Amino acid sequence: MNVTGVIAIVSKAHAHILRLTRARIHHLVVSEWAARAVLRYWRLQRRRRQVIDRIRVRHRQLSITLVGHGLVRNAPIREVLKASALEERPAPDVIVAATPPAPAPKPIAPPAFTPPPPGSGGDGLAAIYAVFGNSPGLSWALRVANCESHYNPLAVNRSSGASGLFQFMPATWNANFPGQNIWDPYAQARGALVFYNAGRQSAWTCK
Repeated sequence: MNVTGVIAIVSKAHAHILRLTRARIHHLVVSEWAARAVLRYWRLQRRRRQVIDRIRVRHRQLSITLVGHGLVRNAPIREVLKASALEERPAPDVIVAATPPAPAPKPIAPPAFTPPPPGSGGDGLAAIYAVFGNSPGLSWALRVANCESHYNPLAVNRSSGASGLFQFMPATWNANFPGQNIWDPYAQARGALVFYNAGRQSAWTCK
């Protein structure tokens, strides 16, 4: 191969390289232009949305301001109407509270028990035997009197007022045996016999 042939080959190679370089450069230029165009489009869209949002916010603020001005301007009219309505409304009836009656004085509670008068008492066991005699309630009466008072006709429960051999309550004694001496052991035994014959043994917790 002579020098002319080598120069021709080098020239063709150089021309081919130039064509490739130009094509590459054109492609890069076109691609960069397209990218810039897309970026510019996105920026324009974003600015458009920002402008629209600002317009909407201003529109809302303007509407709120107008409504507030309208309320302030109409306030005196509303006050006048309210005052006239209050003048036309009849006055409410005056209700005089009734004075509550004065509380009744509390009655003074009697003492829980009445002490036996002088000379009271006696042999409680003898009274039980004498009153019950051959009654089938004799054993019952002996048990109850022993449990309640240990056969003491003057025994008194200071908290409840129960008295006597069988510890009758004053209210029970006065209701069933009015006028009789609660401190008399024979009267106490007769009262217990009346309760026993009436089937009221449950009146005692002692059995």
